Parts: sequence; C-alpha cells; structure tokens
Amino acid sequence: MITRHLTRETILLTAIAAGLAMYTFLFEWSHAPASSNTRPKPRLGDFNARDVHSVEYFQHTNRFKAVRDGSGWTITQPINYPAHSIAIEALINACARLESLNTIDAADVKDGLVDFGLAPAQSVVRLQGTHRPFEIQLGNSTLLGKRMYASISTEKSVHVIADDLQKFLPRSVNDWRSHYLFPDDAQIATIDRITMRNGNRTMELSKTSSNSTWQVTAPLPVKRADKNKVSQFLQQMQQWQVTDFVAESTAGLSPLGLQNPPIELSIARGTNWLATVAFGNSPTNQPDFVFARRAVSGDLYKVSRDWMDSLQQPVWDFCDRRLVDPIAPSQLHSLEVRSGNPFTVARNSDGTWQFARPEIAVADTELVEDLLKQLRQIEAVELAKEVVTDYKEFGLDPPGSSYLLWDKSSAADGTNRLRARIDFGNVLGDRIYARRHDESSVYLLPLGDARRLPDANYQLRARQIWEFNSTNVTGVIVMQKLKQRRYQRNERGTWTNEKGVFNEVEHAAFEETLLRLGKIRAESWTASGADKLALYGFLDAPHSITLEMTLGGKTVSRTLQFGRRSAYQRPYATVNEMNAQPVIFEFPKSYYEEFVLRYLVAP
Repeated sequence: MITRHLTRETILLTAIAAGLAMYTFLFEWSHAPASSNTRPKPRLGDFNARDVHSVEYFQHTNRFKAVRDGSGWTITQPINYPAHSIAIEALINACARLESLNTIDAADVKDGLVDFGLAPAQSVVRLQGTHRPFEIQLGNSTLLGKRMYASISTEKSVHVIADDLQKFLPRSVNDWRSHYLFPDDAQIATIDRITMRNGNRTMELSKTSSNSTWQVTAPLPVKRADKNKVSQFLQQMQQWQVTDFVAESTAGLSPLGLQNPPIELSIARGTNWLATVAFGNSPTNQPDFVFARRAVSGDLYKVSRDWMDSLQQPVWDFCDRRLVDPIAPSQLHSLEVRSGNPFTVARNSDGTWQFARPEIAVADTELVEDLLKQLRQIEAVELAKEVVTDYKEFGLDPPGSSYLLWDKSSAADGTNRLRARIDFGNVLGDRIYARRHDESSVYLLPLGDARRLPDANYQLRARQIWEFNSTNVTGVIVMQKLKQRRYQRNERGTWTNEKGVFNEVEHAAFEETLLRLGKIRAESWTASGADKLALYGFLDAPHSITLEMTLGGKTVSRTLQFGRRSAYQRPYATVNEMNAQPVIFEFPKSYYEEFVLRYLVAP
C-alpha cells in the first residue's frame, strides 16, 4: 500500500485552479449576455466613422498618430509621411462596429484592472472627431480564446470583445505608411514638369502654360511631346508601390548605390518640387528589386526594378511623332497639294469642298476629309536628324511633294495662315524622308503611308460619275468581245432590241437598270491617263456601254468601258470625256453583277 502525501505546492496549485474556474464562471459565464434573439449586443463606439479626423495608437512606448488631410490621411507621429488611408479607415470602421460580448460591472471590477491587463492597458486607440472623443483600452486575452478585455475611457466597467480588432492594429509605423512611391498629393493634373536623370543624360518634360501641351525641353532643341504617352507615364508612376521600407544602414548610402545614384526622377508643380526619388543597386540575391530613396525625407525603400528601367527610355519614346497637329476640318480654309499635278481644294460655308485650282469643280467631301484624317494620323517611325541646315541631302530642297493646310483668315488683310505643312523627300528602302514646316528636324515615315495620300486632283473629284434620268436615254449600244447589241426606245417609249419589243416585265427591268446607272458612284479613284488603260485590262477584255441621251434639247452620247477586276472583285471602269484624260475607277461590284451582267451584255 502506497500512501500519497499532499505537498504545500500541490495544495496551492489546486487552489489557484479552483479560483480561476470560479473567476471564469463569475465574470464570463455568469455574466454572459442573453441570447441574441432576445437582446442585441451593445455597441461600444457611439460615433460616425466619417467624422473622425484624428487617430492615435499607443502601445508601450510606441505612439502613432494620423490626421485626415482633405480626402486622405497623413502620419504626423512618429514621422511625417503620407498614410495608407485604407488601413486607417479600416481601423476606424472596426472601432465603430465594436460590440460588447459581455460586460463586467464596475462594482465587480473594483481594483482588479491589473487582472484584466488594463492597468496599464496593453494598447490604446484614441479617435477624435466632431463627436465626443472615443478611447478604448485593450487588455489581456480571455481564457475562452478569440476574445479580449477592453474598457472605454468614459466608463469604469470592463467589456469582453472579439479579438478581431487586433488585426487592424499597426505593428509598426510602416503598417500605416502609404505604399505608393509617390505621395497622393502629386495629382496628375497638377504636375507640369518631369525630370529624369540617367547618368549624364537629363530629360525634362514640361507643360506649357499657354495651351497645356507637353514639350521635351531637355535635351535641346525643344521638341513636341506626345501628351498621351506623358499622361500614361504619369498614371503608371502613380501606381508604383513600395515593396518594403528599409531602415537606414550604419554603412551609409554607398553600399545601396544611392550616394551617387545612377537614376533620379523628379516631379514638380510650378516651382515646387513635389518629389525626387533616386534609384540605386539591387539587394543581395534580389536582382528584380532595387533600393530607392526620397531626396528630402531620406526615406529608403525596396522597389521593383521595372520602375527604374522605365526611366531609361530614349527621348524619342516621349516625342510626338505626328507631322500634323490635330485640327478639325471646320477650322480650315483650304488644302493645297504641291506635286507633279498641283491642286487646291477649298472649304465652302456649308461644309462641302470644291477645287479652286487648276479649275473650279466639285470635290468629294468624304474623300477630302479622309485625306485630312490621313494627314493627322501619319506618324514618323524614326528621327533621321534632329537639327538640319541643308535639306538637299534628304530630297527636301525642293521637296518631291508637299501638303499644306491653311487656316480660315483671321488677319485684317484677309490673309490665310499656314496651319501645317508636310514635305516629302527621298525614299530610303521602305521609308521616306519628311519634315514639318515649323521644325528643323527630318523624320523617316513608312513609305506606304505616304503613297496612300492622294497627290492628283482626280483622286478627290466627286465620285458621282454622272446623273441622268432613265427617260432621257433613247438608245443603248453594248459592245462585248467584238459583238454588238442595240437597244432602242420606240415612239411609244417602250424598249426594243433585235428580238423585238420588250414586254412589261422586260421593260420595267431595263428601266430600273438605266435608272440605277444614272446615279452610279465610283467606289474609289484608281488612275488617270490613256497610258494606264492597258495596265487595268481595258484593251484585253473590251466591254462597253454607250448611252444615247437627249439633254437640254441636244443629243449626246456617253460611253462606259470596263476592264479587269480589282483585288476587291470590283471591275475597273472609265467614262469617255471630251478633251480629257481617261480616269479609271472601281465600279460598284453589286450593281455590275446584278444588272450589267444581266441586262447590258452582247449576245
């Protein structure tokens, strides 16, 4: 038989365990609130989260404070720094949602705050706003887990709350710091100067105060900047985020590559520099990241190498490559083309266009405005030479062809102002030299873009081939492969051919064919000159339609001739014109197949 003796230590531990069990029963179980079905849990935070303008957090010797600054937040202690607004708003909202899961009355607490970890508190959150200040002291975790003790500064009781609040509390000031490399106050719309220093090269982008356009002001000479590319860069820059905050090393900046940083980026608003960030070396075994440092505050970061690489773009990447600035057709007086076949088209008051030179004639408004669109969209692919004094070597003195846009007159003498001019010169492989009238630079453009520009007046002529009523046509002669068929309108107005008089159905179909032919439009103009007829198949596959008409009391004839088909399967066609070079155009495919090949062919 073994006799067991209770030691004093065993008795003491048993007593403590019994006391804790009693304590838990008295203060957590016996004070447990009624079921949520009968009574809602009381909220501890009696305030509107949107009214809070100051947040403080105390933990031991640490003190963090942030204040609302306009629509965002700024850390004021222990450092002055833009705050991570989402993190701070999340803490405020969590405090506003706090519920008391159990309340321990002041009479039961007495002097026992130490037992709850509230004398002193483990941490304190203080919120200031238009409401009464809200302060909550946070203590120990309860024995039940996932709960903790807390007290409100305006009460003497102790509450049991869910410990979810702890995940919103900052472990260090870095949890409250904005993770964006550039501060929120550097709004895109207000930035008017960007400087990128890459070794010995400095590139500066500046926005003009007169018309808010961007220019590359360094290196000289001043160049036009592409506002869309600058805007895209600024938007991307606003999204650059810090990977980690770095503590300053006792070894200094040299090991970080920041003593004499190879790359720097500065942004400014007027004369006020908003931020300057230097980029240095990569951390050990982390080639995808580099160290960065803000010039004024000295804050150190680890950031993605992509940000630094983006600052090493060539100057050309930010230049505006267009050779014609945006301009609406309504702002123009005329378009002048200087080439082997020079001409000028002028804009009428009703928005239509007409040729003013070499002779007055109707122009196709759609084609003219399409040419203006082409000129606005044409872009250089390379800067051939930035400052040119002799343009002859590029074939630009004199140029091979030029396109000039003239503004509406605003001068007292009625003189129109040159709005834009593009000169084209020599061809270099699949490119062509070109220049603007207001710059000393020479560019290289895709040759195909230049060759698509109309350079003769026939290419912009009205595409309405002719206009007549079918009732004016008295006879039709169709020639096809040396065979002929003649259609004649008899005295009763009915159509006949070698087979006899048309019946009503045949007559109606033939009238519809002529009616549509009288309003036919060219799909596009192709070429001009008798020397081009063979090239487009007019000599190999002769198919012609001669119309005999009575117009203004006179009998006239017009001949429409067809050639081979284009790549779009439209037949090439031309119309004989008195004392004029033949102009070749693409005939509408649908009309040709549905009417010409059905009703206007030889036997």
